[in-house]
Amino acid sequence: MNILIIEDDVSLSKNIHDAFVSYNFCNRIKQLFSFSDFLIEYARISSYDIVLLDINLWPSENKTWFDILEYIRKIDIYIPVIIISSNSAYSYIEKSFLFWAHDYILKPFRNRELKIRIERWYRNYVLAEYFSLENELVYADICYSFKKHEFFISEKQIKLSKWAKYIFLILFIYKEQLVKRDFLVDKIWGLWEFDQNSALRIWVMRLKKQLSAYWLENCVSTVRGEWYMLTR
Repeated sequence: MNILIIEDDVSLSKNIHDAFVSYNFCNRIKQLFSFSDFLIEYARISSYDIVLLDINLWPSENKTWFDILEYIRKIDIYIPVIIISSNSAYSYIEKSFLFWAHDYILKPFRNRELKIRIERWYRNYVLAEYFSLENELVYADICYSFKKHEFFISEKQIKLSKWAKYIFLILFIYKEQLVKRDFLVDKIWGLWEFDQNSALRIWVMRLKKQLSAYWLENCVSTVRGEWYMLTR
């Protein structure tokens, strides 16, 4: 999961960031502190799965959280946006949902509460069409448990490193479909300042090496150097 935090309180943003880095279901957590930062990141917004958005933002820039919501909805209405605010006024809560916010969490909150909310939206909104009622994604003899955020084969855990697990999850979700190289790069890193193609090749090789311990390395294949596919 990739999380975008838009919060001008640097201390709070760092606290959320550090807490979620420790959770094994998070791949990438990005912090933004201004509307200008958001405009730079806007082109990559579709690579995120959840957006955390503060209400009280940037009076000096003459921009508000509504502007950000409008920008996001222009290109991808399906990204869940969770509002985090110390304002409990009904008018703010109502306006948030009118602008297609998915949730509204009052400050102060515990990181554990935020984790539960984020997991719920990721499971029930982003991945709902792929998971069974048992919170498992099953393909042949391989199972991904959303509760444990781990892969299993014949009830034995498949031990993968963080990025290898995330690559495998993306391919697992789109099993038996061609997944474009650029899509994987965008989801994994969201950056273009390095040789992403080389980096992806290296990490796919590492994934296949880790899968070889379970005789699964041939499940992941490369097609013409631009596409990847998971088959079993």
